Amino acid sequence: DLNVITVFRGGERGIAAVSWIAGVVCRLLFLVA
Repeated sequence: DLNVITVFRGGERGIAAVSWIAGVVCRLLFLVA
């Protein structure tokens, strides 16, 4: 059960990181354009 919880938390962090990176890339592209 603990392993499932840690994996779930890791997944949330991964999704948050990906969404944050995507937001930064969009801002950079917007500034360049």
